[in-house]
Amino acid sequence: MAKVIPFRGIFYNSKRVGNLKAVVTPPYDVIGAKEQDAFYESHSHNIIRLILGKEYAADSETDNRYTRAATAFEKWRREDILVRDEIPALYFTETDYRVHDRQVTRCGLIALVALEELASGVILPHERTFSATRSERLRLVETCKANFSQIFALYPDQANRVCGHLKQETAGKMPDIDFKDPDGMCHRLWRVTDPGIADAVAAEMSEKPLYIADGHHRYETALSYRNSRLSENPALPEDAPCRYVMMYLSSMHDPGLTVLPAHRVVNSLPKAKTDSFLDKAAPFFDVEIFNGTDARIRERAFLDSLAKSNSKKGTAVGVVMRNKEAFYVLRLREGVMERLFADLLPGPLMRLDVTVVTQVFLKNILDFDETDLDNEENLSYTSKIPEAIDAVRKFGRAAAFIMNPTRI
Repeated sequence: MAKVIPFRGIFYNSKRVGNLKAVVTPPYDVIGAKEQDAFYESHSHNIIRLILGKEYAADSETDNRYTRAATAFEKWRREDILVRDEIPALYFTETDYRVHDRQVTRCGLIALVALEELASGVILPHERTFSATRSERLRLVETCKANFSQIFALYPDQANRVCGHLKQETAGKMPDIDFKDPDGMCHRLWRVTDPGIADAVAAEMSEKPLYIADGHHRYETALSYRNSRLSENPALPEDAPCRYVMMYLSSMHDPGLTVLPAHRVVNSLPKAKTDSFLDKAAPFFDVEIFNGTDARIRERAFLDSLAKSNSKKGTAVGVVMRNKEAFYVLRLREGVMERLFADLLPGPLMRLDVTVVTQVFLKNILDFDETDLDNEENLSYTSKIPEAIDAVRKFGRAAAFIMNPTRI
């Protein structure tokens, strides 16, 4: 199963950059143009310049967002803006954040993980990727020769033994890093350099598969980069850096774990498709409709109903449609996924909201084919429910499919 090893991480030098809040960002794929501008302005060494640099009309093959990222990365290292640890470590983290008006703490581990083909069953995806995004991410990796952000993966550990090893090692010690990010989340990190702890963690993880929660494009990019390097030099040693990728690992049994979804927005559809959507969905779903003259009350009732559905058995998805004032919660009828996809999808994947949205809503009801799904002009994503709703209500997108946090 998963091979997990320590590594020499590269960190911001807080003596040079000050408060880390000014130099961090969320993952590149949730950053819009306005957020990009704000991160550029927040600090001259903000990580945005590496993970999602600006593009300009005068860009060329030798001067573009990727070459500028590589230049900045090397310059920051020379100037000790970024510094590399001397000793390989596992990096134990705690993250405090709020979800559904309650404070929770998630434990995690940052380490290198040996790359495995997705068909191997060792590292398992649950989302589709876009070829254009994979190509764009690959250019960044090829140019900079670095992983700038971790892939978020989950592993089964009902007894929380992995986290237990790390907590025991760091108990009573001040964190090496402690800061609050722009979204108000508090992050603490400890370096764990004891080889005995690394061996214990590696032994535990060697029996476990990993499930990618976020970072599908980055994982497939890392595979492509590794395969490219191996095609050039098949004799690369087993510990070659290209054979590994940086991951943030969390137990799916951690009490502080919440996997927030990426809500789907369909950018355009023929009117006939939106008009017939509910009729075509009727054989598969029970439909709850939220009408009313007060839009805010209507939306609140819709979101409350959708959230309550997450505590019950079954799958429910919220739907917002262009030219329809009502909100809809569609609850999947029992046995639908087994009847439609028993020979095509493994059981655990059938129960995911994202599978229902992709397989039933997009492919079955709206007639999306593989080419449609691979076209980023057709679909967009957001982790924020208000943005998904506004995409339809304010900006004229065709539909939004709003999902609950993934149940583990």
